[in-house]
This record gives sequence, C-alpha cells and structure tokens, in this order.
Amino acid sequence: MMTQEELELIKNDTISGDEWAQCNLALCYEEGDGVEQDVDKAIYWYTKAAEQNNAVAKHRLGMIYLSESDEMDEDWEKGIAWLTQSAKQGFVEAMGVLGFEYLYRGQTEEKFDEPAIYWLSKAADLGHAESQRWLGQCYLNGRGVEKDEKQAVYWYTQSAEQGYADAQFLLSLCYERGLGVEKDMEKAVAWNMKAAEQGLADAQFALGVRYDEGEVLPHDMEQAIYWYTQAAEQGNEGAANALKGLTDN
Repeated sequence: MMTQEELELIKNDTISGDEWAQCNLALCYEEGDGVEQDVDKAIYWYTKAAEQNNAVAKHRLGMIYLSESDEMDEDWEKGIAWLTQSAKQGFVEAMGVLGFEYLYRGQTEEKFDEPAIYWLSKAADLGHAESQRWLGQCYLNGRGVEKDEKQAVYWYTQSAEQGYADAQFLLSLCYERGLGVEKDMEKAVAWNMKAAEQGLADAQFALGVRYDEGEVLPHDMEQAIYWYTQAAEQGNEGAANALKGLTDN
C-alpha cells in the first residue's frame, strides 16, 4: 500500500516530467493505491509517460483499452495500437498479450492468425511462459502454422519448466497419449502432479481419476477424494460428479 509520503514524492517527480513517476502515479490511480481509483487519471498519466516513449506505460494503456472493449471497436483498436508500440520496443509482456489477443480474435477471422503467430513466437523466443504455452497449442492444432506435435511438445516443455501450470498439464497429456513424444506414463504423472499441486483444477481432477482407477498410480481413495475435492471447489464439474458418485455409492 502506497503511503501518503511516497505518493507526494511521486507527484513531485511528475512535475519535473519524470516518465517513471508518471507511470507509477498512473498505476496508483489504476489500482486505487493511496488514492481514489480513477481510470481516466490513470490513462492521463500513462499517456504522459507513453509520450516519452515509456514501453511499460504503453503496455498498461493497451491493457486498459482492451479491458474496456467487448468487441473490435475503437477502444480495441487503441489498445492494439499501444500494445504494438510497446511490443516493437521489445517489451515481452506486450508481445504476449498481442499474440493471445490476435489468437482469440482469429477464432472468427483467420486474418489474425499470422500476427498471432508472429507475436507469440517473438515472446516465446524471449522466454515468455504463457506465449510458449499458446504457441505449443498452435503447433498441436495446426493453427496459423503447419501442424507439428514435436514442436508443440517443445514449447509446452519450455513453458512447463518455468512452472506454468497449464503447460505442465498439457505436457502430461502429450506423454500420456504419445503426442510428439514417446508415450511415458511416469512423465505424464509427474507433470500432472506438478500442475495439480499448483492448483490447476483440470489437473487435480485428472490426478483424482488416476488414484481412483489405480492403473498408473496405486489405488488410493483418500487421495482420489482429496484431489476431486480440490478440483470441485474450483468449479470442476467432472470432479463434482465423481464425488457425488462416491457419496451415492
């Protein structure tokens, strides 16, 4: 929480035109930290910093405009424009957001597939875990690129090794099904476990099933119920049904 003394120091620095002070003050207004939340004032100060070529401010502006847009309207276009400027300056978070945003829009308009792959690849090459996960998905499904299960596994692995839970679970499925790698149930379970321990509901449900069925892991109903419960509490329908089935029996 920002103290009033710290806030005053930031405000004083904005007077001299310090871009990082402007960016920090904008963040305070965006999050309501030490001041009343005010998105318009956040936009004002982010814009001041962005006009000084601050890549972080451009990224934050892009995110605000995207959050205020449900469709590809004027706010969406503003958001994309600011994110593109930030990404071109090498800000990896902006690259990742651009890639995913184009990927999402590409579900209805294929023209967005090319920029989606371009920005996801840029971010993935720089080690952005979420982009690596989505690039892997593109290779697995042949979306915007030629289908290549080995490349999918490569990018899932890059992401998973950084601790990205979604990629860990997807990688476990690849090992379980032999997609792009030799089938390996030991590795499948290991990655499944890592994702479940991080709180990913689908992975928790899958782990519960493994303990319930007792084929890959030892049959252990206490563990099965534990993982079903963890997943069900997050709204996983399959886990909730599994628990109900055990109760009914």
